[in-house]
Amino acid sequence: MAIDIAAIGYFIATSFVADATWLRVIDLLLGVLLALEFLGRMLAHRHPMAYLDNGVALVDLVVIGSLFVSALGGNLGFLRDARDPQSSR
Repeated sequence: MAIDIAAIGYFIATSFVADATWLRVIDLLLGVLLALEFLGRMLAHRHPMAYLDNGVALVDLVVIGSLFVSALGGNLGFLRDARDPQSSR
């Protein structure tokens, strides 16, 4: 939950900052961290592939994907705000 709160704070704070290299690096690192968290939740599920049927899981994948796209050049950072902090429960 702490990671989710910190990520939301980061998303809000950086929405007012012009695009910079350090933002792309942090987006990439945050994307990797959230992807690992997602993978852990998926593997902890009784039926890992069935976890993908969860709507929140799909939103998480979109947000994680947007972080990677943002880090690699495109600016889809607005999609990051879609991630629900309650999804890690």
